[in-house]
Amino acid sequence: MFLLILVTPLLPILQINVIPWVSAQPTDAVPFDSYHVLPVNNILYPRLAMPIFGVWGEERTIYLAPQSSDESLDGWSVSIYSKVSGNSYTLEVVNAEWVTDNRPEMTINRYIKLVVKFPDNVEKGLYNLIVERNGVYTEPNSIYVFGEAYPDKIVVGHISDTHLGPSGKPKYMKEDKYFWRAVSTLEAIGVDLIVVTGDFIDGSREESFHQQVYEWLSSLNIPIIPCMGNTDYSVIEGGKYHWEKYLAPNSGATRFSNILILSINSRNGDIPDPTVAWVESILEANIDADIKTYVWHYPVFSKDYNSEKLINKIAEWAEKYGLNLVLNGHFHTDVVKTPPETPATVIVTTSTATSKLYRGYRLVYLGSDGGISYDDASTNLFEKFVEYAQINDYSSVGQTAVYGGADDNFTLVVKLKDLGKEAVVEGGEKLAEYVADGRRTVLVKPSSPSGIIKIYQEEDTTPPDIKVAIGITVNEVTLKPIVKDYGLGVEDVVVYYSPDNSSWTEFTPKVEDEVKMFVMPTPEYKIFYYKVVAVDYAGNKAVLYGSKETGIEVPEEGGEVGGELPLPFSYIAIAVIAAVAIVLLVLWRMRK
Repeated sequence: MFLLILVTPLLPILQINVIPWVSAQPTDAVPFDSYHVLPVNNILYPRLAMPIFGVWGEERTIYLAPQSSDESLDGWSVSIYSKVSGNSYTLEVVNAEWVTDNRPEMTINRYIKLVVKFPDNVEKGLYNLIVERNGVYTEPNSIYVFGEAYPDKIVVGHISDTHLGPSGKPKYMKEDKYFWRAVSTLEAIGVDLIVVTGDFIDGSREESFHQQVYEWLSSLNIPIIPCMGNTDYSVIEGGKYHWEKYLAPNSGATRFSNILILSINSRNGDIPDPTVAWVESILEANIDADIKTYVWHYPVFSKDYNSEKLINKIAEWAEKYGLNLVLNGHFHTDVVKTPPETPATVIVTTSTATSKLYRGYRLVYLGSDGGISYDDASTNLFEKFVEYAQINDYSSVGQTAVYGGADDNFTLVVKLKDLGKEAVVEGGEKLAEYVADGRRTVLVKPSSPSGIIKIYQEEDTTPPDIKVAIGITVNEVTLKPIVKDYGLGVEDVVVYYSPDNSSWTEFTPKVEDEVKMFVMPTPEYKIFYYKVVAVDYAGNKAVLYGSKETGIEVPEEGGEVGGELPLPFSYIAIAVIAAVAIVLLVLWRMRK
């Protein structure tokens, strides 16, 4: 008779070699709910948006659905790689076994479970996971090592309702801008983890945009855990599983120190029975965790958004398993409720998108003693913030940071494309500099509470690059400058128009969703001339001239401009049909 010991894969694994492997069942504490598609990197867990955390000497479990050429359990190697330092560490593979998973909605029914152990020399930081045999499987930003031991306090940056979307529309230009301001600020503050409580992506069913978000998150230096909100779930309702493919399982869990975090697909405010069973298996397996956190989009005290079943389950889980912290979004404002008003501490934060309060983030503190504390209110992203002149993702050779509310602990994390030259910092103090594989990461301490900092590897003498998208209708001209800079970033863009290509009038921008739109009535001349002037933070100026026919004929001298427009063909057709109908009706009545 064998003695079977079940231990959660989120905890250090007790490995007894004489015990045969066991097929996963719906009640097993695998750290992910059902998958419907294969992830882009074949790794089921950990993921870019559901990472593993650990310290020296701890064991963690990786789940992988390998290619057919990697069927064997022998010869697997696992390592982690830092994109900042370039350091790589080999993890000991303690055990490898096949798992059969026949849960009802699980489409990946067979995968490999690898138990690995962190070595004792890993520098603190965020790492890519690399699993190799015949193939190489890499999951970016999916392993975070705290170093030798966990800190006494984990700092969580809580943001919500980012509503990211494909650029081009003013709404998404705005939402994407404030997402980057929020994550850049939280990087500067030095939080340990970012949690996003739903409506992460604004319902885009474009696979290419989910891939873009994947690239954005891969450039961060902080682990991130989002949950699905109603806009994210609408993509699944449309038959697409881009979230699973690029970011994370629809619902997942991670355990570190005395903390358990469950990120749950909020669907439309309900929770199906298979997910209930999975959540309870995780809570049961991690009953010893002092802090059990449930990340869900809708505020769980609201019957307007949540099913009675979910509300009752939260109360049951608080009593039975000790669930004691719930992080929510959706309301776009600050709300905190604590027991006995609610079964657990419930924290709702303001949105980084359009907010009822202001765009912001809240800091939540999780203690090694089980204590939970938090800022009384979200921090305004207009008071304490970092905003870079261009996306801070290793794509530019220079960068300009505009910031406010800096304190002694504020450290900018600037990510440059490496030119092989040491970075120069104006307006702040360079604390450290790392170079790895074409990337240069510079840590900068501001020299004042607010201001501008410029970071560059060589003098910026290249003006911005200007392109223009222009549309003209009978009533309106819309001109959209597309300005990019490879150096310090674009500081200002001004647009002019002219009837004769010599006398210029400045466009008065129309502000839509906080984005400048260059729109004006269609002028009364045949050719519309325009000029775009862009200046970067180095003072380099670029000017682009252009013209476009308006489609409006210039009248002869003494003639009238405009006049009545010809009716569209559809209107004429409708009029003819109506006239024929009237004639037929008259004839029919005459027959009577």
